Parts: sequence; C-alpha cells; structure tokens
Amino acid sequence: MKKCVSGNRVLSGIMVALLSLMTPLTSNAADTYNSDDWEYNASIYMWMPGMKGETNSGADFDIDFGTLLDNLKMTFMGAFEARNGDWSLFTDVIYLNLGGSKSGSVTGDGPFGLHRGRDINIGLKNWIITLAGGYNIVDSEKSRLDIIAGTRYFYIDLDLGLKIDVGPVRIFDRSVSVSDHVWDAIIGVKGHVNIDANWYLPYYFDIGAGGSDLTLQAMAGVGYKFDWGDVLLTYRYLHYDYDSDFPLANLDVSGPLLGAKFRF
Repeated sequence: MKKCVSGNRVLSGIMVALLSLMTPLTSNAADTYNSDDWEYNASIYMWMPGMKGETNSGADFDIDFGTLLDNLKMTFMGAFEARNGDWSLFTDVIYLNLGGSKSGSVTGDGPFGLHRGRDINIGLKNWIITLAGGYNIVDSEKSRLDIIAGTRYFYIDLDLGLKIDVGPVRIFDRSVSVSDHVWDAIIGVKGHVNIDANWYLPYYFDIGAGGSDLTLQAMAGVGYKFDWGDVLLTYRYLHYDYDSDFPLANLDVSGPLLGAKFRF
C-alpha cells in the first residue's frame, strides 16, 4: 500500500511558495474589475481521462478512457462562475455512471490448443465537486491571475472484476470493490495568458488536504475567444493520496479535455 505520509508538509510548503510568488504581483496588478455588475460564465466540457490507482488492500487498477466510454451509462461535466469586481465564486461538477461486462475467448493453435477465456465486469459511480471563491490580483492586457480557496468533494463507488481461464483451470480471479467519500480544503491559482486578441493559454492549479492526505489538480491548454464565448482544449490531471481509513490508497485521473464556455 502506497500512502502519502508527508501530505501536510508538502501542502504547507506549496502554500508558502504560492504566497511568496503572489505578494510582489499584487502591487503590479491592473485594477480593471471596478464594475458593480455581476458577470457570469457557464461551461460544458468532455473530459476524456484514464483512471488508475491502488486500493488499501494492495490491488491495482488501471481503466483507460476507451473502457470508460464503452461502459458509459450517464455523465455530466460542467462549471459555473459568477464575478463581481475582484471577487468571484465558482463551482465545477463531474458525474460519471458506468456499468457493463465483457467476455472473450480464444483457442490456441495446434492439436493441443487450449481454450482461454476472459470475463471483465465494471461498475463505477463518481462525483467530483469543487466549490471555491477567488480574488483577482493580476488583470492586464497580457494576463489574469486569481488566487482561490475552497473545498472539493470526492465520492466513488467502484466495482471491478477480472477472471481468466485457461482450459478448465481458472488462473486469475480478482475483484475490487470500494465505496466512500471525502471532503478536502483547497487553495490555488487560476487564470490565463493572452497570446493575441483571440488566442490565450488558460491554467489552473490547486492543492489541499483534509479527508485525504493530499489532493492536487492541474490544468493547462489553449483557448480561442468568439463573440458568444470560448472554446478550450486542455489537459487535466487530478491526484489523491488517501489515509488508511479510505478504501483507496491513491488515485490518478488524467486526460485531454474539450469544452465550451458561454459568457452572459
């Protein structure tokens, strides 16, 4: 079992580093958020990740995006942000519901070829909800930077089963079943760097702890502005290290993301 024993120390170090980087930027920030009117934007997106990790019993699992897509029953991925002046509130919601099974077999060549069979079963329900507030410290023609603080909720109900037979003998039979949830406090930064009037480079990073020993999330990519909103193509990474009371020891979820942001 892999477990992060220094999560709080890592979190404290990164908090200090973030604050030290932000302090000199504050005096150079362009104060263009003076409007008393609320501004809103809503996003829908498709995250195409793989998922891998380890349970606290020592069982590894690795699910690629193709397997997730083949077994997809329902999903929702979206975000919403409200901004007034330098202050903002935002939420990001991911829901996945997967379920299915797959069987296959093959017979070896030759007169003594053996029949090999494989059965795979997967069931997954997953919520990842981020709720946070932000404060703008840099807003210029070239870039925007907000510091953020809030919480992230993670819920997982996972059932995986794999059976492999060679001839009449079952040589592999393993199942993984976990169900639990955690709340974590997070801090971080988000913003973008402008390339020109339309193209820009969005980024996001947060780190936290609480119900887990350590969680962090990072995103970076490219965006293009239209009159109605933006289209984004990014890469997103989410990591968790859990304590011994959680069914999982660690989890990594990562992959490309394609989304659209609507401003109103």
